[in-house]
Amino acid sequence: MRASTTVLFDFNGTLSDDETELEAAYGAALSEMGLRIMSSDEYASLLGKSEPDIARALMKARGFDAEKSVELLHRVGERYAEICRVDPRVSQQSVEMVKHLEHQGWNLAIVTGTLRQLIQPVLEERGITECFHIVLTIEDVENGKPDPEGFLKAAALIGEQESTKILVFEDSQAGVAAAKSAGMNVVGIGPSSSGADLVFNSMDEVAGIILPQSVR
Repeated sequence: MRASTTVLFDFNGTLSDDETELEAAYGAALSEMGLRIMSSDEYASLLGKSEPDIARALMKARGFDAEKSVELLHRVGERYAEICRVDPRVSQQSVEMVKHLEHQGWNLAIVTGTLRQLIQPVLEERGITECFHIVLTIEDVENGKPDPEGFLKAAALIGEQESTKILVFEDSQAGVAAAKSAGMNVVGIGPSSSGADLVFNSMDEVAGIILPQSVR
């Protein structure tokens, strides 16, 4: 019997290699609103937080209250959708890996701090919506990462009571901390995932190991 039976994926920066595109969407949205563009360091300091938390932090730094963040998120969603229509950031190898795992009987879910409006069109365009038993976004929880609520809720909805049978893919320290707090095994993606049990450069690298040679 295999050690893990359930895989939980973070989305932005993990399953979808899109942090650069998401940063560009925030930059475009801020510019449209006539506000100061964020620096790369400012955005990097917010990685791992939920989209509402990022938007609130950006608005606070520019002298606005939380209500203004709603407009920012709306604009970010529009710009991000435009970018992903031109260049979907879930690679073909990652798509094949997800389909392969689902076909092999793994329980798959997405647990993300982003908004459903940002990820649903991407999943549909890549044809993998039905591969995931559950898609949990920040709208579905009270507390975002590094709180483990999202991961624990996903496990409960799937019906997996043994956290050691759950494998999590994450790209941020906040996400790694959340999964670890939930008692789950964590595979890190990229250099910001320190603390993970194992770290890879990208999901494509992981897919190259998981996929049978015939479909690589």
